[in-house]
Amino acid sequence: MDAKKCDFCGKLYEIYNSIEDQRWNSICLFLDNYKMSYFDICPDCHQAFIEFMNNRKYERELSND
Repeated sequence: MDAKKCDFCGKLYEIYNSIEDQRWNSICLFLDNYKMSYFDICPDCHQAFIEFMNNRKYERELSND
C-alpha cells in the first residue's frame, strides 16, 4: 500500500490516478521566488483546486472584456 498525506488538508489517501483517470496526485506550483514546489493533494482538494483555477480563469476573462 502506498498512502499519501495531503499537504493542504492533512487527510491520508491512497494514490488515485491511473491511465484511465487523468487526475494527478500532486501539483507543482511556481512561487514568488521562482522556485518550484510540489504538494501532495487528495481527491477532494484536487477538485477544489480545479474549481478555484477555473474561477480565476473566468474572472480574468471578464476583466479583459
